[in-house]
Amino acid sequence: MNEQARDACEREPIHIPGAIQSHGLFFALQEPDLTIAHISANTQEFLGAPAASFLGRPLQDMLSPESARVLESVLNSGRLEAANPMAIKIQTAEKQLDFEGIVHRLQGLLVLELEPRQGDEDLSFITFYHAVQHSMSRLEKANTAELALQISAEEVARLTSFARVMVYQFDEEWHGKVVAEALHTGMDSYLGLHFPSSDIPAQARRLYSLNSLRLIADVAYTPAPIIPSIQQPGGTPLDLSHSTLRSVSPVHLEYLRNMGVFASMSISIMEEDRLWGLLACHHSSPHFVSFQARSACRFIGQLVSQQLHTIQARQQSQQRAILREKLAKIRLHFQERGLLKALEMLGSDLLDIVGAGGAAFNLQGSWQRFGEGPEPQQLDALQTYLQLRAPGDVFSTDHLARVYGPAEDYFEKASGLLAVPLANSGAYLLWFRPEIVRTVYWAGEPEKVEDPISNRLHPRTSFASWKEVQRQRSAPWDKGVVEAAADLRMLIVSEELERLNSELKRSNAELDEFASIASHDLKEPLRGMRNYAQFVAIDEGPKLSIASQERLQTIQKLGEKTELLIDGLYQYSRLGRLALARQETDLNELLSDVILRLQALFTERGVRLIKAEPLPRVICDRHKVGEVFYNLLLNAAKYNDKEDKWVTVGCRQEKFRNKESLVFFIQDNGIGIPANQQKRIFSIFKRGLGSEKFGKGTGTGLTIARRIVETHGGHLWLESAPGEGTIFFWTLSS
Repeated sequence: MNEQARDACEREPIHIPGAIQSHGLFFALQEPDLTIAHISANTQEFLGAPAASFLGRPLQDMLSPESARVLESVLNSGRLEAANPMAIKIQTAEKQLDFEGIVHRLQGLLVLELEPRQGDEDLSFITFYHAVQHSMSRLEKANTAELALQISAEEVARLTSFARVMVYQFDEEWHGKVVAEALHTGMDSYLGLHFPSSDIPAQARRLYSLNSLRLIADVAYTPAPIIPSIQQPGGTPLDLSHSTLRSVSPVHLEYLRNMGVFASMSISIMEEDRLWGLLACHHSSPHFVSFQARSACRFIGQLVSQQLHTIQARQQSQQRAILREKLAKIRLHFQERGLLKALEMLGSDLLDIVGAGGAAFNLQGSWQRFGEGPEPQQLDALQTYLQLRAPGDVFSTDHLARVYGPAEDYFEKASGLLAVPLANSGAYLLWFRPEIVRTVYWAGEPEKVEDPISNRLHPRTSFASWKEVQRQRSAPWDKGVVEAAADLRMLIVSEELERLNSELKRSNAELDEFASIASHDLKEPLRGMRNYAQFVAIDEGPKLSIASQERLQTIQKLGEKTELLIDGLYQYSRLGRLALARQETDLNELLSDVILRLQALFTERGVRLIKAEPLPRVICDRHKVGEVFYNLLLNAAKYNDKEDKWVTVGCRQEKFRNKESLVFFIQDNGIGIPANQQKRIFSIFKRGLGSEKFGKGTGTGLTIARRIVETHGGHLWLESAPGEGTIFFWTLSS
């Protein structure tokens, strides 16, 4: 199909046809008085009066007293669909008509669809149960998917008398294949034939997912328009997705006629939320099936969906048991030899776990290859493509050249690809499957045509078997194999993480030991230098020149600053590795202790402390949260050039990241921080530009404060403007 024809087909608004099939009646009613707001235009045929004459009238005027009571009872129960079908009698001037009534709600209206009742068919649950009991018994005994599908086709044929019932399965590209069939003599068989995805376009598949059964009783029907066509001026036609009588696309009706089909019914087979396939029913003449029989068929569709799920789950469980044994063997290799050596030694086991013809991986700059597959340069390009297409995801295809053009150079060895990322390195473990030349038999050449005069789309006219040879395809990767690959990835990642964690613990222990020794060993000579400089200043100071005395003071200050830097670095290096000693903490008491440590500085600089309100009790590491208050209050007191200096401490309940949180703040009226420096001040050993004149500092305080907040699961941020002051905010959990 050309692109223009495909687009026209997929844009057809089949859910709002504005009409119904003419073998029944359609009413859309306004509640609570059930005034007729919309009605199908075929009332003359059934009721002997034009449709317009019924608009605006209460439905009860048409119903027998018994039917009115039944409908009222159903509406009061609130369980509409469970009541379908209802026995509805309509009294005309000449006679009483018997219908089966089906109700649902739509766009604020109550929809009632009426189909003529066939003979004296019983609508009771007992009748329904007997209709499906035999089908249930047969399906429950089916131990393979093929048998379950064949039974479902046979049972639908038994219940409906359709001459051909096919089970039509979709593949990943939405092409269909007939995988089971129940056939009357004289009907053409389509068993084993494929149908292109264009035969059932996307919007039709959506309707099959929403409404699991659709009947076309007579392909030659004349659509009965719904009047008025829209709910209100400027509105859209009624959405008939859930309608029993919804009219069908003219293209599909022509398609059925071209097949020699004059009645059709379809029942959806679901795989969880995805449309797995259809039970497609055909007849060579018009053929009506009662709602009761259709309900039984809908139930069979649900039963076969469940049975397929059960069979698949059992098969996958057996497959997983085998794969678990293989994974256990691989895990042992990892533990004994490490990841790289283990993968090198696995060889055929690595191919066997997913049924591949070749495999390759690159962990240390060179490719290790097993079996048949692309060359190293081709693997480099393929891995780059995967990193851009699906970073971090397991990726599989049985037609690699379709999604990655360069694969045409090696499709004989690698038409199929299964790719598993190895941790976060950007490297992949790749499996390849060779080309399998397929002969696919289609039910006619898969093409729709567009009439150049009318611009109308027409389906193909031939359904004779048409052979296509498909190249550059591999055997498909089934769900169990892809899951096994994902399990192997988790195994690789967990083993690698365990190794890295072990190395990290060892490195952290070594770092702690080094930091402790370095702190002690560096500070000891620094203290000696400061002491000797002090001794020289005391003993020899009067004899020295002013310049020499200043140099001695500089040595002492530099030594003191270096000691502070070492203390800050040592403290920062241990943050995040030591467990938090969480306990219930009264932050008012904690703040009092911190203020006591800073009292001399606040007095010296003339800083007023303002507590906005009492602070709460929280669960935290008392010592570490004390350091947050200390560092932020120290900064607030130091970096202030105002005559009247003040600092406010408080907290408030507010929304933070869409969650109610306790937000703490420390606000000052100091020098403020320009926007282009606000990130810089949180980097270790980085101080705000121009802050040197406000006193010595190491540039570690804010870095440590933010790290402590983060180890509590919180967040620290600021708002500031030069000359206007700064507010630091933080939470202790996000």
